[in-house]
Amino acid sequence: MFRRSTSAFSAFHRLVCKRLCATQTSTAHVFHPEIQTLEADIQSYYLTKTLRVGRRPQVVTDARESVDLPYFKDLVDKSVVFAKCYVNKEEKKTPATYPYGLLQNILKTVLTSAHRYPHLSNLTVGFEPYVTATWTCEEKNVAVRGRPGNVLTSKQPLPQFYDDAIVEESKSQLYGLPDIYSLYGDLPEYKVHKENCTGFRKNRFFRNFHTLFVVDIEHIPEIQVIQRGLFYTFGLLLTHAVEKHGEGVLGNVLPKPECGQCVVTNGKRFSFIWFQLNTLDIASLSDGVKNLVHIERPGWMYSAIDTDSEGVRELQEYNEEVLRTLLSVFMLH
Repeated sequence: MFRRSTSAFSAFHRLVCKRLCATQTSTAHVFHPEIQTLEADIQSYYLTKTLRVGRRPQVVTDARESVDLPYFKDLVDKSVVFAKCYVNKEEKKTPATYPYGLLQNILKTVLTSAHRYPHLSNLTVGFEPYVTATWTCEEKNVAVRGRPGNVLTSKQPLPQFYDDAIVEESKSQLYGLPDIYSLYGDLPEYKVHKENCTGFRKNRFFRNFHTLFVVDIEHIPEIQVIQRGLFYTFGLLLTHAVEKHGEGVLGNVLPKPECGQCVVTNGKRFSFIWFQLNTLDIASLSDGVKNLVHIERPGWMYSAIDTDSEGVRELQEYNEEVLRTLLSVFMLH
């Protein structure tokens, strides 16, 4: 279920994108998984016309309260230990790069609990789809390309995170150009096809974007991985909006907001993004409705894995609040 894509499979996805999406060639500033920028957080907000909201969406708070923590805690504990993210002190080895294994174990553990939470049967996992999204910002084309990570899709769209009053209020929150050396700094220019493709077949059964899981195995600064998550979450929401409403939605306010989540992790540290796409009118940064995002960086879910006197491995300094937030991602429907 979670095997890496072969070159033939990758070629197939590129062929699907070419056939399903527009193929007009143009020059664009491209963000891809290898990119790191100097002003990661500021740049990602401006290039996606996004305002950061300090308050967590109420639907997320409700989802956190519905989590049966005692039931999931033991299962997730075993997922972490079995993935061997970090070996015990006696082995005296540096941390191994097993966050992919950890993520896969947690996904399997949670999604096979549909007997307790029936809505989980409405979710499925796509392994690293090739995402292509292109939009215009301040008269220049911006694009995201690449395989950001595992994508959870659903039969039903996520509920709206912020109500229409907050969306309307965003119109009056103006901002000019950011105080950085370049709005497009560190984003290389390439000739690209102006494609907008989810990476999935258009007539699939689970057609709504739910959650993106971005895994950091390179040990880069957390803010850089969050930028990656925000850009690709925006790109996935954009492509799904185009798929639903057609290319005419580009440059306009959406008929109904599209919402999506993102989990960023290196196997121990977790960050969470809740993004509400209200508009694809990105050409002017200061005018009109803005997109909204809430980001939480609660930190480490555990500090280490130790072995007790009986040889049983246990997680040390466990942070249950991080686990509860992680599980709420799956409870939201």
